[in-house]
Amino acid sequence: MKKINWLIFLALLLKVIPGFSQDYGNVYEFPIKPGTEAWKEFKTGQEMKDACQIPAHILKTMSTEALVNTYLNYPLLSTIYAYNSIQIGFEKITQDFNGLQELLRRNDALGSTLKIYKQIDANVIDKTWTAEQKGGFSFKFSYLEILMAQPELLRNLTLEERKNLVEESLNKFKAKDENPDIFGGFGLLTSALVMGRVIEEKDLPATLQTTAETTKSPMKIFLDNAIVQDTQVINQIVIDAQSYLRR
Repeated sequence: MKKINWLIFLALLLKVIPGFSQDYGNVYEFPIKPGTEAWKEFKTGQEMKDACQIPAHILKTMSTEALVNTYLNYPLLSTIYAYNSIQIGFEKITQDFNGLQELLRRNDALGSTLKIYKQIDANVIDKTWTAEQKGGFSFKFSYLEILMAQPELLRNLTLEERKNLVEESLNKFKAKDENPDIFGGFGLLTSALVMGRVIEEKDLPATLQTTAETTKSPMKIFLDNAIVQDTQVINQIVIDAQSYLRR
């Protein structure tokens, strides 16, 4: 995806998202939000980013679950899709948002994210949803998955924790695959990325190892950059995830 005019793209996505209304406590309320008169006064993207920073005295007191939910509510989060890959977009948002920076420093970041992730059922879909609501529901899974797929969060997982994460991601993948009108092919990408990176971290199977040997292989490019050059990569990760869980 080529970089797009993310200000226009953002305006289309910043709506209330179904399925994510739970309050995990201590969630930061952004004082200026899209759609308000104050937001309309901003002339540049930098002004928007500055308005979305969390004051330091609040940031340090927030629970990790509250930080995860605040990340999901970040007014500029949809700009994650304005780059060539969701991984690049995530890295850009990390640079711009102090709430995400703090979250990634927390030792329980992955556990808190997984707790929220497990509570969301990809099969609970309302047929009356608008296209924007369907898109928002799908995007929320991807926002959580790209967060959990970050190497710094996966590095110190135990074997049990890795299997737990792979199992949950595989379940979400299957549910998404059964609802293509909501998630499409793109929605499967981040579920596969979590599985692939978890397995790669310490238990890279021979099939993944073979396809990831060179820096230019489709598997290597996907695991490093979340860019799909060959859909067979996704299929192979699912096969290896199933094998991984049977060990």
